[in-house]
Amino acid sequence: ESTITDSKVVHASFHARDETASRPAFGWRRFGLVAAAAMLLIVASSGITAYLVRSPVP
Repeated sequence: ESTITDSKVVHASFHARDETASRPAFGWRRFGLVAAAAMLLIVASSGITAYLVRSPVP
């Protein structure tokens, strides 16, 4: 649960900072940030799942 909340907070902070960015590159930068965040979330979630499956909690 905490990781989901943290990712939402991080995404919100990225979005807020991107809003203040220069307008011409706004669309491309936002697309890149969203794509990078999605890839990081997928990789992190799959890695955490693999780690939990590999080492079960006693």
